[in-house]
Amino acid sequence: MNPQNVNKLRVKEIISLSPGIHLRLLQRFLGASFSTTRYHVRKLEEENQIIRSTFGGFERFFLAGTTAHMQDVYACLQNKRSRLVLQGIIGSQQGLSQNSLLQVTKIHPTTIRAPINSLLEAGLIERFLTPDGRIMYGAVNKDEAAVLLASFKTSMNSITNNFIDLWEF
Repeated sequence: MNPQNVNKLRVKEIISLSPGIHLRLLQRFLGASFSTTRYHVRKLEEENQIIRSTFGGFERFFLAGTTAHMQDVYACLQNKRSRLVLQGIIGSQQGLSQNSLLQVTKIHPTTIRAPINSLLEAGLIERFLTPDGRIMYGAVNKDEAAVLLASFKTSMNSITNNFIDLWEF
């Protein structure tokens, strides 16, 4: 098989295993030069096999046909802090305040707002007021969020644990 075709297949496989991946991380997983990675991404885009979207300041890649909502969800889950916040919220019974999230996740107070905002933007969590006026955060759909989080972790483990398999097409 032509080495260019193998790299193109690898790029598509990595994107399928980690939707929402950004170019630099894709390049690291591919183990190729940045220009080689960009070349194959451009070719896959021209063939309408993948799509590019911007989220959180990064251009991210998805398989063609991924809905805009799922693009936001996957892009959000690419961030470790967002996954920690979502996991904390899923584990709570009635939602968590920002201070409770800080305690549960051990995220620094100056960086907690970004993952909360991206989870809100992706529609995975919601903000609500308690009767005593406190702002709380809860999962929009706990079961769906738990499945998404688990499948994302499984995909990431698959990429890292089976990275060598990507080379053996």
